[in-house]
Amino acid sequence: MARLKKTVEQRALEGLPGKSRVAPVVERGAVPECPKWLTGIAEEEWNRVATGLHQAGLLTGLDVSALEGYCVTYAKWKTAEQQLAEEGLTILTPNGCTQIHPCQSISNQAQKLLLAWVKAFGLSPDSRGRMELPPAPPAMDEDSLFLKKLMDHTPGR
Repeated sequence: MARLKKTVEQRALEGLPGKSRVAPVVERGAVPECPKWLTGIAEEEWNRVATGLHQAGLLTGLDVSALEGYCVTYAKWKTAEQQLAEEGLTILTPNGCTQIHPCQSISNQAQKLLLAWVKAFGLSPDSRGRMELPPAPPAMDEDSLFLKKLMDHTPGR
């Protein structure tokens, strides 16, 4: 029978000899802005995923360069795939031979890198299931908002 997965609290208590198992606390701040040098498809992808990653607690100012790498890789893959769709999977060489389109190699390499980035940011259902995401902030309905206001105005607090 497989072992049950340990909780974050259990791993933090156990620790590792010579290493701390407690993740460093990083201030989230605001959603990082898209770098000016990202354009086209890469910029569109940044705008598509940055807010969601930030809201999930997976994107801080320290992660900007990693997200840049993901967006650039995504843009290379999509551009190569678009060119393959327009020109076909093979090309005719000047010698009259048919060979695989060079964009196929670019697409394959970009897909391998893209898979690594997707796993790192939890952008696939499988990788999200393996991640231990920070707990979601509690929802503020009318009753809890009223209770918070009441507690804030209670004398002696």
